Amino acid sequence: MPLVVWLADIGESNRTRVGAKAANLALVSSLGLEVPAAFCLTTEAYELFVRENQLAEAVERARQQEGSAEQTGFLQSAFRQGRLPAKARRELADAYRELGRGQGGEARVAV
Repeated sequence: MPLVVWLADIGESNRTRVGAKAANLALVSSLGLEVPAAFCLTTEAYELFVRENQLAEAVERARQQEGSAEQTGFLQSAFRQGRLPAKARRELADAYRELGRGQGGEARVAV
């Protein structure tokens, strides 16, 4: 399953694979309003990141402690030190290049 989904390809069948922001932008676009070309990493990309960086236990601890300041700081640090899996890096780089081609060169992005 792809780890990157283009906004134009988000519909009812895959809305749960992307965050609310991407799903809502896709909806706005489908209504005919102007929305710049965009892509997003899927929930599968997140799950792969967590698995490959062995963060599942830390995430679960943070959930159980309801985001205590100490646990939140630990989790933020662990995520920053994590490495994006190779498959996600490739798909992200490919999508970024494609986006740039559509903008006549280097892509301008917002996160």
